[in-house]
Amino acid sequence: MRFAVALLPLIWILPLPASANTGNDLYRLCGAYVGEPDPNRQAEIGLCLGYVRGAGDAFNAMGQFCLPAQSTVDQWVAVIYRWMEQHPERRHESQLDIVRTALSEAFPCPQQ
Repeated sequence: MRFAVALLPLIWILPLPASANTGNDLYRLCGAYVGEPDPNRQAEIGLCLGYVRGAGDAFNAMGQFCLPAQSTVDQWVAVIYRWMEQHPERRHESQLDIVRTALSEAFPCPQQ
């Protein structure tokens, strides 16, 4: 868990591929995976899964949302992709904002 938190700053520091900056780009990358994965788009699938896993784990560790223990990255991608389909007017926003918003809405932390 601490490892994921330590990696979060790298998401902002390390340059991402030109194909992975906004929600529009994440929508395209994850579109290769959602439904029936396209075996000819393995690089895009890997970028989608890696990005969602890294950002999801880091934000979860920071308490931005509370992912169920048995949830999977497949489920997170499905939630994020569905959110982008339902909010096309926001796909121009950063990937980080979209991941955080979509997973926060789907998996809010219990009120204490």
